[in-house]
Amino acid sequence: MKKAKTMVRLPYNSFSKFTVIVDKESYENSMDGFATITLGMSGMIYQIYDGADPEKYSVTISMKDEASGEVFDEIVYPDALDEQ
Repeated sequence: MKKAKTMVRLPYNSFSKFTVIVDKESYENSMDGFATITLGMSGMIYQIYDGADPEKYSVTISMKDEASGEVFDEIVYPDALDEQ
């Protein structure tokens, strides 16, 4: 299996908040951002099966640069699905 070169670590909090630690420069010049769709969908499905209210659940994915520690992007699902 080929490892994404831009993603370094992926800590999570209860499947509602993920922080993806990346090499920002490499990430911004790649297609690796599509991986956030998988995290968003998986988090939403987990929450629904765990009994979350379908009108109130959400998944927040923060993109954080490994070198600077800066959070440079934040994606919120299911809102992001409406934006696509």
